[in-house]
Amino acid sequence: MEDDVSNRYYELTSEWHRATFGLETGLLGLKENWQRELASIWRMCADIPNGGYIQFIGNWKRVSYVYGSQSLGFIGALQMKGFVDQAQNVIDKYPERDGWGYSEIYDALSENDYSVVMGLSERFWNFPDPIPDLIVKYYGNRELP
Repeated sequence: MEDDVSNRYYELTSEWHRATFGLETGLLGLKENWQRELASIWRMCADIPNGGYIQFIGNWKRVSYVYGSQSLGFIGALQMKGFVDQAQNVIDKYPERDGWGYSEIYDALSENDYSVVMGLSERFWNFPDPIPDLIVKYYGNRELP
């Protein structure tokens, strides 16, 4: 049963993420908010454990944060939502941040802000909320692209 949940979670999130490839407007090219939410969850769960929140936001921009945070709230992953919301609040203190990549964000952050964001990232990548179970419970009946 656990494998079925993991497989369905991966299928839902990765397929909608991949569906953004080749779309001129990327994530916003998906027609439905729930599709954007699933793609954003894949991005968060792939990038934050890999390189921290700075990597996630540098790669996928604020729009992915908005839909990912929204989804975390919908599914009840409130600890992880809190971590990304706090990290984004730190990033939002810096002007022009949305067009920045990883290097620009990294270079702009104060040492303290960098430490805060990385600490929140580490808490996220411990996955205190059961994301696959919650995603499948909330979005499991949705179609694939």
